[in-house]
Amino acid sequence: MLSLGPLIINNPAGLWALLGVPALVMIHFLQRKLTRVPVSTGFLLDHIAFQSPEGSRFERFRSSLPFWLQLLAVLILAALLSGLDWRQTRPLRRVAIVMDGSASMAVSRERAADAVTSLLQSAAGDARLDITVTASDSERDVLYRGDQPQEVASALERWLPLEGTHDPADALRTARALVGDAGAVFFVTDQVPTEPLPYAAHFLAVGEAMDNVGITAVRVVGANENDRRIEAMLYQFGENETSVEWSVAFPELDRESTPRAVTIAAGGAVKVEAGLPPSVTRAVVVVRSSDGFALDNVAPVVVPQPKHLAVAASSEVDPAALAFWQRIVGALENVEWTSDATTADVTVRTRRSKSDGHSVLHLPASGERLPIRTEAITSAVHPLVDELNWQALAPRMRDGFTPASGSAPLLWQGEHPLAWIERDGGHRALVMNLNPDDASGVRDPSLVVLCARFLQRVRESLPRPESLLSETDVALKVVLPERAPQPGAKPPLYEWTVTPVGAAAQSVWLGAHDLRGLPTPRVPGWYALRDDAGTPVVDGAAWFSDTREMNFLNASSMSDVPADVFAAGTASDGVVGRDVSLILLALVALMLGLWYVMRGKDGREASEPSVLVTRAK
Repeated sequence: MLSLGPLIINNPAGLWALLGVPALVMIHFLQRKLTRVPVSTGFLLDHIAFQSPEGSRFERFRSSLPFWLQLLAVLILAALLSGLDWRQTRPLRRVAIVMDGSASMAVSRERAADAVTSLLQSAAGDARLDITVTASDSERDVLYRGDQPQEVASALERWLPLEGTHDPADALRTARALVGDAGAVFFVTDQVPTEPLPYAAHFLAVGEAMDNVGITAVRVVGANENDRRIEAMLYQFGENETSVEWSVAFPELDRESTPRAVTIAAGGAVKVEAGLPPSVTRAVVVVRSSDGFALDNVAPVVVPQPKHLAVAASSEVDPAALAFWQRIVGALENVEWTSDATTADVTVRTRRSKSDGHSVLHLPASGERLPIRTEAITSAVHPLVDELNWQALAPRMRDGFTPASGSAPLLWQGEHPLAWIERDGGHRALVMNLNPDDASGVRDPSLVVLCARFLQRVRESLPRPESLLSETDVALKVVLPERAPQPGAKPPLYEWTVTPVGAAAQSVWLGAHDLRGLPTPRVPGWYALRDDAGTPVVDGAAWFSDTREMNFLNASSMSDVPADVFAAGTASDGVVGRDVSLILLALVALMLGLWYVMRGKDGREASEPSVLVTRAK
């Protein structure tokens, strides 16, 4: 692009067309030499050669209408090819609008589009607009970028907010960076913010208070296939008693149970349940509600199946400790107690030994009542011991194990290490300097929880298939089996399939690096992950459970946008594009019209002889 004062040339190469101007002038300098022929009789003119045999020569410039029309055509061609524009100083208003990506905004989407359109039309006036519309959710999608207010409403029609409750501060900071200090930032939401918005942003609340009934929890209960039942909790977010109908659909059987009515008191909850037919693995709880918020009206269900875990004990474990561990294993779903320590995933031991798997190591029974340690027990900041109270634990004064290098401490009593985690390659061990029976651990719920948490962490680390009943948009912990690298082999791919309730399945192939933190679907539905051989890795169902987004009692319509928010814009010299196509077409039409009018006259002049005729004396 080339700038010459107010003139802007977008394609300088198009100026080569101006070479047609000197060429055109040269053509009009070339003229035939006139021949002087004396005649005495007019009828002999038809037999005279009027053109000189010497040909054309430079003699003088001859102005004519064709010349000026041709010159205008050359200039028009040059203007078209070079893309001429010109500058015009107009106020530029930069406007950034951040749409609240919370799921509750789905109810207010039409009102939000109308409010944003009205806001931008008031901002336009005689100024140019630079409009950026983004969402505040984790996706941070740019919904619109341009200068046409009427196009924003169309962009918002395709927007579907699905996020849970979140802080819009990061999105507002990004918006402020886009428009600068002189621009305007607006946050469109459905509730009045409880605190002033950061980054000098104004809010525009477009919500409307209403009652809502939603599914807040769902689970499958029953030990065996014939006793399984679905339980769901329906909650009424409102100030009025509400009656709704609910049912359970079974997609695999292509049928649905008879709808049943239930009345829920204002702010109350009701548990509903239905049987799950044998061999059925999928179902969906449906609530028929007219509240307008659809995400919490369906809850897809699968029969959860945790990863299988086998636990065994070595032969030296005393009977009291053995009973302690068997009670823990019996309370965990899909955890099996086995007598074969060689095939177990976790082995309980009382002395150190080389292990090919995960293990729990604690002291053997003392055989005598040793004194109790009286120092206070201190716990580390670690997920295995968070929020646990150790006042009931009474370890005995006895020698124990020494932590290995790199161990992660969990508990200690004075200077005495009490519990820690050791790692050996890919295996982990929970080491405790106590015996569950001697330390009153069998009656201490905190020690039971610690041991159960350790077994659960081990189970999560195993590369085995599982079925989950989870919430929407939460990260999955996908553990893949190790594959021996093959020379020239392509990296393995995994098929991720999502089936929203009432919609067709959608699949995409992902690499192993894409599975870190893979989220569950953002809408209620089923999901499944398979490897390239079709072997299941994980499958499950996700339902919307954010109760803060289900509550519309605080929704309202209000704004803190001042009347003079667009009083001034940023004065700047911006390129104002001009569509010169119609002007050039009009000039071309004018040229053709003049040519047509002058054609008859030019034809008559051309038919006259170019010769000076003198009468003979």
